Amino acid sequence: MGRLSGKVAVITGAARGQGEAEARRFVAEGARVVLTDVLDAEGEKVAADLGPDAVFVRHDVSRERDWVDVMEAAAGFGPLDVLVNNASIPFFKPIVDTTLEEYRHVIDVNQVGAFLGIKAAIAPMVESGGGSIINVSSIDGLGSVDSRACVSTSYRSLPYRSLARSICSSSSSRVMISMSQPQSLLARRTFCPRRPMASDN
Repeated sequence: MGRLSGKVAVITGAARGQGEAEARRFVAEGARVVLTDVLDAEGEKVAADLGPDAVFVRHDVSRERDWVDVMEAAAGFGPLDVLVNNASIPFFKPIVDTTLEEYRHVIDVNQVGAFLGIKAAIAPMVESGGGSIINVSSIDGLGSVDSRACVSTSYRSLPYRSLARSICSSSSSRVMISMSQPQSLLARRTFCPRRPMASDN
């Protein structure tokens, strides 16, 4: 029995790269996973390769309506236990050459997408007794150079500590919200009381 046996997870940006690796590991550990991305062909291929415990949903994380479809797909597997806000876009251009539209696009995906994910996942998690939300960031959230100004701002502003603490203090949500910065081997967590999980034993 895997550490995530019986758990239901949503992983955004799961068509390739780190998100794909996360989805494969989750399924290997016994979870049922909804993979989301805007890359249809790649996402469908990964989900098919993972078998009946995985399904792909086309999903623009910056669109609130798309999150409704994702939550409905997750409910088809059972109560939602885990959301991994992994989707993001790289953007490398000096700020003086960056248009407002480009800046807003980066913020919409990297920052607003994580906010919408937290907002969408809280209700089903609370209803089922608790869960875990993991916001994947980058070392660029700690500091950067001019060509990464947009990306750095989007990660630095991700709804980690302040929003997580607001959720914890304003409700008995029993949801744990975590921040992960893989490149820096740094993980910061804001804990809320939650139900014991099988993997805790």
